[in-house]
Amino acid sequence: MDQVDAREQGVQAGGVSAAPVGRSSVTRTQGIVIIVLLCLLIAVAAVLAYVAAVNQFSSPKYEQKSVAVLRQMAAPKYEYKTLEFFGKSPNREGAGAFKFSSIDVDEAQLNAMGSEGWEVVGSYLEIETAWANFGNSKYVTGLQPNIRPQRLVVILQRVMPPND
Repeated sequence: MDQVDAREQGVQAGGVSAAPVGRSSVTRTQGIVIIVLLCLLIAVAAVLAYVAAVNQFSSPKYEQKSVAVLRQMAAPKYEYKTLEFFGKSPNREGAGAFKFSSIDVDEAQLNAMGSEGWEVVGSYLEIETAWANFGNSKYVTGLQPNIRPQRLVVILQRVMPPND
């Protein structure tokens, strides 16, 4: 029993102390001290990180950058323009009314607009009836095979320069 009591008290033969069986080598007080020191270390690190962030972000250089970033984030304002291209159609009446008709788009004009910063965002085609109901209401009206392109409208946009 003496050996069992000695081990439970942490003393081995030869006078060297050892950890009691089933217990850790750190006392409760030592554990609390370690936890408190770790908490203090984390708190000091957080305070240092906060101070560094405040110093970095409060500099005039950062303020200029933040204003520039906010301007970039603001929705851009656009200006719009339309270009019209008319068809080369013969007369709406008579023998030329049913001839083929097309619209030629002026690529040079579109390229010039593109070099000025304009970009195409939409287009629509206006259709005309070549030989309508002949002025007589008994004829069928509406879209018939006698339609042809009259005008192509191209919608352009570009970002407006900022007004500083």
